[in-house]
Amino acid sequence: MTGANWFNGFSAQALFEMMFFILLPLPLLIGLGELYLGYPGAAEISIPQMAVNGGGWVVLLLTWVQIKKLNRQTAAVFDQKLRELRASEGR
Repeated sequence: MTGANWFNGFSAQALFEMMFFILLPLPLLIGLGELYLGYPGAAEISIPQMAVNGGGWVVLLLTWVQIKKLNRQTAAVFDQKLRELRASEGR
């Protein structure tokens, strides 16, 4: 699995990946909105925990892009080797 390409050959997998990364920080954004608007329940929100969660989202987003890139490169190498093996069997 090399991951969906978000900009070329758009697919359902790409749509779901985009939705995941867009919706993932939604609870953090709601919490920030509650803090900003002064909701009483927001007093229990832990700012350091929100910062860690937000940082984790950024790290996940960056590493996901890198992992997909590495998987595509690895898949290309395997595909090339398979083509070579199939060509040598056909002789």
